[in-house]
Amino acid sequence: MESSKVKSNGKFSIITPKWFLRNYGGRDIFMIEVLDHQTGCINRREVHTNTKGDYFKKKGNIYLSGFTKDYLYVPFQILYLGEVK
Repeated sequence: MESSKVKSNGKFSIITPKWFLRNYGGRDIFMIEVLDHQTGCINRREVHTNTKGDYFKKKGNIYLSGFTKDYLYVPFQILYLGEVK
């Protein structure tokens, strides 16, 4: 895995673009993967749409149009701490 540029709103970062999952009951279901900055967990979220735009649910509606900040996502970091004795 390599580092990549992602969009963020300061609390969450969108790790993957929106992708089509399936058609369920006559409606298309789309998903995204979201990194929660507080917990460090990456979760898959269903994308919903209303008159204000696309959003996912996490303690309320989080709209994708609010993701305007650029962040650098680094999956793993290895830090040199000095010689081990």
